[in-house]
Amino acid sequence: MIYQGLAGGQNVDPTVDAEGHVHWPVLMIYDEFDQSDFIQDVHELSAVEETVSLLFDPSQPPPDWDPERKYTAASVRVYFASHQCKVLSKGKKKVQSDEDFIGSLLSGSERKGAEDDYARADKSAYVEVDLSKTLGECLLQDGHVVPGFPVLHVVVRDSVFERHFLAKGPAEF
Repeated sequence: MIYQGLAGGQNVDPTVDAEGHVHWPVLMIYDEFDQSDFIQDVHELSAVEETVSLLFDPSQPPPDWDPERKYTAASVRVYFASHQCKVLSKGKKKVQSDEDFIGSLLSGSERKGAEDDYARADKSAYVEVDLSKTLGECLLQDGHVVPGFPVLHVVVRDSVFERHFLAKGPAEF
């Protein structure tokens, strides 16, 4: 299971420092190996390449899953999955009685939500992250909705796996 490390009581909420900058927890996924790294504190003004460089520090041993050291700061591309979740609207949550909810199901009005999900899935794609950009800039890209905390996918540049990964596209809902 890729997300196993999150069950260990780690904080998954972003924090704001005294200067008003957001510090994000970030999940880096290595889909090729079903592995991940969970980083609890990435400053919104740090370049994505800084985080990648820390993960693939050549002075450190490679991860167990990459004994050949195919994954290096210079050899990887990073992607996010666009249009993966709904943008939360501001305002009050609509409270609905059980009778109203059942009535909406019977009338078919709940199908609108499913239609929105299908339309979003049609737009969903992996978008390459410019590693020189800050995490904050990355999160502001069109189609990127943060699903609680940023999730970035790391693959080896120009590899067979990268071609398969991009052709397959993000997992369906």
